Amino acid sequence: MKLSELLKKENNNLDVFRLLAACMVIYGHAYAVVPQAGRVDVVARLLGHDYSGSLAVKIFFFLSGLVVTNSLLHKRNVLHFAIARFFRIWPALVLVTVASALLLGPLVSALSLGDYFSQWATYRYVFDNLLLKTNYSLPGFLWQARTRR
Repeated sequence: MKLSELLKKENNNLDVFRLLAACMVIYGHAYAVVPQAGRVDVVARLLGHDYSGSLAVKIFFFLSGLVVTNSLLHKRNVLHFAIARFFRIWPALVLVTVASALLLGPLVSALSLGDYFSQWATYRYVFDNLLLKTNYSLPGFLWQARTRR
């Protein structure tokens, strides 16, 4: 049996592997969020250098690589493939970026609504993310996030 046959939607169990990997991410992050002395992630214990969340990300990349490569092989045209990928990814990126800046941001910012929406950083966050500009720090308006005391 060829890999392309295994990757047909009706033949594969990729969703099961994705679910397992998602559970591994949650499990792995649980140790970071609530550390317990003397207890370590099972995957970290077995592999000695990795933890379940990191391994899960590698599984996601592997599965995505299989699916994307299979899609490219079926399209047989790189331009059509690139356009299809763009329109599969871009709308969700726009939605999540705009929602996080315009809906979630005001909820977690210590700034008043007027100040929040008058900050250029609010809109720069949206534009930079939509242009795929890498920024490894949070925008300034999130530095003063509300905390419960």
